[in-house]
Amino acid sequence: MALRLVVTFKAKTGNGEDVVKEMKPHLASVRREPGCHQYDLFQSVEDPDVSVLLERWRDQMALEAHGKGIQSWLPRLDALLVEGGRQGERYEV
Repeated sequence: MALRLVVTFKAKTGNGEDVVKEMKPHLASVRREPGCHQYDLFQSVEDPDVSVLLERWRDQMALEAHGKGIQSWLPRLDALLVEGGRQGERYEV
């Protein structure tokens, strides 16, 4: 069963562009990961300090492999966010 993730990022005030800059270089490489069907980042028009990442994965194994791969750059991203500023929802497709 495919998995859909909707991840919302809330940047510290004024850091929304930095969140996008931190993630942008990784988008294409993540899309090439086995089992990745979608990995797209959107920045809010109303609040540029909020971004949403839409992910779709073939299965749990593909998602877990992806999770291991992002550990090298995830701390830099989290440093730009308010505390608890990365919230994810999982859906089965």
